[in-house]
Amino acid sequence: MSKTKKRKPLCKKGGWVIGIDESNNGFSFHSKNPHHNGDAHLTIAGYLMHYNEHRNYRYGSEFRKKGFFGKKYNKESNLVFARDYLNSNPNFYYLNISKEEASKSPMFILRAQATAAITLKFFLNHDIQLESTNIILDDITKFQLEGYKQDSGNLIKRWINSHTFSDYVADETEALFKNLNLSVNHHSREGADKYVPATIKADRVSYCISAINNLGSSPNWAFPNKRLTLKSLKDLENQLIKYRYLESFDIETLL
Repeated sequence: MSKTKKRKPLCKKGGWVIGIDESNNGFSFHSKNPHHNGDAHLTIAGYLMHYNEHRNYRYGSEFRKKGFFGKKYNKESNLVFARDYLNSNPNFYYLNISKEEASKSPMFILRAQATAAITLKFFLNHDIQLESTNIILDDITKFQLEGYKQDSGNLIKRWINSHTFSDYVADETEALFKNLNLSVNHHSREGADKYVPATIKADRVSYCISAINNLGSSPNWAFPNKRLTLKSLKDLENQLIKYRYLESFDIETLL
């Protein structure tokens, strides 16, 4: 009898896990905030979680998204709830992909760049080691497949050689990290936004951020200190170079 191959643990003991997910709800694509219309086409968020928090996570403790900002609910009170949720779960960074950016580059490249930017921000601003950190992205292949069912031509182009959208994201993410001489553990898991705690948090964060930016009326971005842009990636790469330069010195010889 063949044995089922076990997957490696999603979070190593004493290590960290970064969950990555995006908001794919209706208000992400149809902003009702005139200040952000077109600039918040899609929100991608990352959430950092330590092993202890990952291990002790209580499933079912998150609020249910379905209909949360529907007509039968009070939008203003739920926007307050969204801010309270983000204040209570602060270990996140996010970025928006604009309609213009989405029209110029394939989404798998943008998603990979977002993943790299969020990961570098966590690495540079938090006391974590990348070798003991796993990045878990929600695998959205099945949703992409459903979107192309109506167009067999695009379907064939997208799925030739069974290379899925998430495969393209993984390849591009790996190339970005390799270019920076970083060895990073990153994985796509179908349903990660249902069973991987950090990705569940990233899912809720992106949802709340999207709601505040797109359904609110403020000209300011929500939680600006947590917001990155695709242009942030280059700045973070330069910070990484500076960090490595300083790390290369033996501190004792400088005293």
